[in-house]
Amino acid sequence: MKGIVPIKYIPTLLHADLKPEHILCDLESGYITGIIDWGDISIGDPDYDFTCFSLYYGQSFVRRLLHYFPEMDAEHKLKKVQFFILVRWLQDLALFFKSGDKKFVDFCLSNLRSHLLTLSLP
Repeated sequence: MKGIVPIKYIPTLLHADLKPEHILCDLESGYITGIIDWGDISIGDPDYDFTCFSLYYGQSFVRRLLHYFPEMDAEHKLKKVQFFILVRWLQDLALFFKSGDKKFVDFCLSNLRSHLLTLSLP
């Protein structure tokens, strides 16, 4: 299809829920000492694990984080992360809609709308 670029990646083991409370750090050294809560473990695009960092800390944090991965095309990764965020809000919306949890459906819809407004579409 014209205009669609396939995303190439090597399937990788993902944590799939990397967020602040799942990352253990030594406060004295500043080093990461562990990663916990592997309940969402999956196999997929390794760039997916940047998604929660973007949700919790914002795109500017992810941009700074990608500085430590000079072999990566940061702008391409950021676009992928924006897509993954969109998919994540849609997944959460479907989950909470199915469960009948109106409070979280509204929460997901609000965040989905906000995210869509931030996207720069061609």
